[in-house]
Amino acid sequence: MTLIILASIPVIGLGQYLELASLTGFGEKTRKAYESSGQVAGEAIANIRTVVSLAKEETFEARYFEVTREPHKYALHKALFASFGFALSQGVAYWSYSIGFYGGYRLVEAGILGWGQMFECMFSIVFTAMSLGHITAELPKFAKGKQSAINIYELLDKDTTIDADKEGIQLDTVSGSLALEKVDFHYPTRPDIQIFKNVDIKVKPSQTVALVGPSGCGKSTVIALLERWYDADGGKVTLENYDIRDMQLHNVRQHMALVGQEPVLFDMSIKENILYGLPNGEGTMEQAESAAKLANIHNFVMSLPNGYDTNVGDKGSQLSGGQKQRIAIARAMIRNPKILLLDEATSALDSESEKLVQEALDKARYGRTTIVIAHRLSTIQDADLILVVKNGQIVESGRHFELIDLRGIYADLCQKQNL
Repeated sequence: MTLIILASIPVIGLGQYLELASLTGFGEKTRKAYESSGQVAGEAIANIRTVVSLAKEETFEARYFEVTREPHKYALHKALFASFGFALSQGVAYWSYSIGFYGGYRLVEAGILGWGQMFECMFSIVFTAMSLGHITAELPKFAKGKQSAINIYELLDKDTTIDADKEGIQLDTVSGSLALEKVDFHYPTRPDIQIFKNVDIKVKPSQTVALVGPSGCGKSTVIALLERWYDADGGKVTLENYDIRDMQLHNVRQHMALVGQEPVLFDMSIKENILYGLPNGEGTMEQAESAAKLANIHNFVMSLPNGYDTNVGDKGSQLSGGQKQRIAIARAMIRNPKILLLDEATSALDSESEKLVQEALDKARYGRTTIVIAHRLSTIQDADLILVVKNGQIVESGRHFELIDLRGIYADLCQKQNL
């Protein structure tokens, strides 16, 4: 009886395998195909205001329809194969039952075994065969899981170019001395375009240095190198005369605070967003209020129904550009940094808000080393040193009136802005 049923086991196992494999086999292809459609949908949804303002809804609908063609094709194939596999597995099972019952009936009729023995033997062997088929179908998942684990461990074990957790020199306090010494640099994704070539910049403690020049000349790259988002190709970037590559990266950034031209707020309360500026993210209400007053945002916050507990929304969507910028400035000020980096910090403000924030920044700059990037030259006239950047080179340097007397690039920029 066992030998009779064992003859059908390969066919039963094959039927079960085809059933499950047909249901799971197209999963990887479908996932990859849907990635493109997800990117199109995500891009359109994240920038829905721009899409609507340009009346491009139909364009993005057409793009989405186009990229869903392939996953739709896979879905049709999957349905056909799954139907075939399910039908085959069910048919094979009943076929094996019929063979078993027929063989068992003949053996019972011949008096070789009883009905109870026949049923016990038959169902034990058949269900074992079906289980083996299920196990066989799961083997591809085991292989995928193994490969996923390998990918994760490769990622965890990967040595990054800049390791934020690497041990290095740590300083409890700094005076604010910064320098770029004969720095050469190009972005890793654009190796054929040289950004800096043999650039020297020296910033003394408590000095305010302004970087001006046309867009794309390399002003923001200076801040990127000071924050060590990238390493210089040649030369070195120093803090307190130490090469920052020899310093512990978290420690370097604890002494700096950056206010960018596109402030990023988190979907939480105003108080929590401001307290995020502290290294441990924990602080008191008094600290948050003090920083907000320094950024001239305290009165506005207090005018809100929930005050500092007001949620700013996703990416600060509940606030205007100027209000977001001032909260970002408060977040920078709360950590009391020795080095303040301002990348177009007043660019999103109207004239009145700009005046308020500029006064706050002027107060905040006292006793700190400040690097300012500005297109509005009126905000940096009183800087201790103004560097004019062009094509990755420092072409002019000096104070405001010294550069005016040179009648060079800076003087032309001032004339265009009626300064």
